[in-house]
Amino acid sequence: MIIVGGTMDSMQLMVGTWYIVIAVFLSPAYFRIVYLFLTQKKYRDLECYRIMTQIGFVQLTAAPTTFALGVMQLTDGDRFKIANFFMVIFSASMSVEIMLSLVLAINRLKVIFDIEKLDPISKVLNIFSWFYGFSYVVIVHTPLCGFYQLPGQYIGKYDFNKPYTWLLEKIDAYLLISCVCTTLLLYMTIIVYMAYLRSRSSNVARLTKERSILIFAGVHFCFDMTLQVAFFFANLPPGDLSDLLVALVYFLNALLTAPVLYLLLTRSLRLDFVLIFVKLLRGPINTVSVVVSSSHVSSQNVQSRYY
Repeated sequence: MIIVGGTMDSMQLMVGTWYIVIAVFLSPAYFRIVYLFLTQKKYRDLECYRIMTQIGFVQLTAAPTTFALGVMQLTDGDRFKIANFFMVIFSASMSVEIMLSLVLAINRLKVIFDIEKLDPISKVLNIFSWFYGFSYVVIVHTPLCGFYQLPGQYIGKYDFNKPYTWLLEKIDAYLLISCVCTTLLLYMTIIVYMAYLRSRSSNVARLTKERSILIFAGVHFCFDMTLQVAFFFANLPPGDLSDLLVALVYFLNALLTAPVLYLLLTRSLRLDFVLIFVKLLRGPINTVSVVVSSSHVSSQNVQSRYY
């Protein structure tokens, strides 16, 4: 049993407030995007968006996690272990997210290179991703392995007092690094192929899609790779500030990076995203009609970007 103790200081109070602000103000935009992926047929019919919806689900576990951790820091306690439970869920979700990112990369390779034989591989890996995540949560709640976070601490930690925690950490580390490296390699292959196509054609649309894929893949996987290396392999300076920095980057990567990239790179999604605000403001009928019309026209372009 881990005993919570200590006195809440000003840093703990500040961090608790930050966490609640992050959960309350950053998650609604991502919830809106995932809702659009689920409810609109033009997204739902495309396999790549179905995969991105799953990634959205696992990344959104950061919302209740940051909120619960914020309450834990502000109250200096976690009586019912709610924050600790959500932290375990979030830890598992990071593993699932990276494996689903590999599934998405395989899907892109399948579509662009027209290799239908990759479809069974992506489906099996998709199922395995969720199986691994659920197994992670279950095994961490047994006497075999442990993972915890306490008030006054700013990052979750493995409990090495349990006999097989070291094995879980090693498996998780090498599995995730392998997935990130493989995913990056696949995107590099896609980019090289698209550059080859560009050398044989002056098609501006091809060039635009190449740049968008490069930005999305580069930014997303640079974050993922940096985080995994920092958490598992880098010898960061000991102290609360280092732990807090890593934790904040994890949470911001989950709740901010993907929504910003989606909205920057997909015009149709931007229009769909703001349409609800236009309706809430009850603007002129002709203004709404223009937005809907633009959304309808650009909805055809979104398929060429991601499918």
